[in-house]
Amino acid sequence: MRVCVTALGLALLAATVAAQPPPRVRGVIQAVEGATLVVATPSDGVVRLTLTDMTGINGLEKRTMADIGDNTFVGATAVKNGDGRWEATEVHIFPESMRGAGEGHYAWDLPESTMTNGVKPPM
Repeated sequence: MRVCVTALGLALLAATVAAQPPPRVRGVIQAVEGATLVVATPSDGVVRLTLTDMTGINGLEKRTMADIGDNTFVGATAVKNGDGRWEATEVHIFPESMRGAGEGHYAWDLPESTMTNGVKPPM
């Protein structure tokens, strides 16, 4: 009986690990070496990542509020400030091809952070 319980426990653990989203890495690309991406991060130093067909890479471009028109798909990252209130730290203007991806409000990858994605309504 103990073996069955252990096997079930390992199966549940494996299913939980497989269902977790992949880690997010923030940093500056230092090199691409075949299927390896070398990234300098503020928190973990230089990390080496193996690229697969499932790897997503996003870049940044400087934009202004004028770039957010009616019906633009946007996202906002927020963290709690010193007063305990949520404060936006990033605003993302997503390409049209990402419309609807990750829509809603949920925990994000920075400590105690959230992401809220949606469409800017007409004013």
